[in-house]
Amino acid sequence: KLTGWDTELSGTFTADKTITAKYDPYTDFIEAADGVTKPSGYVTVTFSAGGNGTLSAAAKSKYYVNPHKSVTLTGPSVTANTGYEFNRWDTSAANTFKEDKVIKAVYTTYGDVIEAGSVAKKPAGYVTVTFLAGSHGTLSGAAKYYVNSEKSVTLKAPSVDADAGFMHMG
Repeated sequence: KLTGWDTELSGTFTADKTITAKYDPYTDFIEAADGVTKPSGYVTVTFSAGGNGTLSAAAKSKYYVNPHKSVTLTGPSVTANTGYEFNRWDTSAANTFKEDKVIKAVYTTYGDVIEAGSVAKKPAGYVTVTFLAGSHGTLSGAAKYYVNSEKSVTLKAPSVDADAGFMHMG
């Protein structure tokens, strides 16, 4: 990139003078931002959350990259929509990008009702629904679920074995 000239451009010139442009090399990748011009020959690499999440508003999600260099870009943080969990990017951000590339977020998709214990943790945006036997019976089957708080669902209740002298009215 042009950084200036080897001689001051203002003053008194009393003899013939050749003025030569000075340059600094671009770095191997540059964040694409307002006021930043894509260097000639560079490719554009863009991170995309797709339809199942959003990128942080302050995140760096677009870069201009030298196609002759191996670079390691930092992917932005992803907030997954309810029902999804950000898993990874579909392409390694440590790469040589020979052409324009969109790197897409890959998600784990959850059902609207998940039996607790079948996943490592409760997904974001889900609520916990727990069935209790009460003081006069016992439950058989799943008694705790994670439920998508944005969806209307039908839960499957566990079986109830009422104690002697009591009847379950469920």
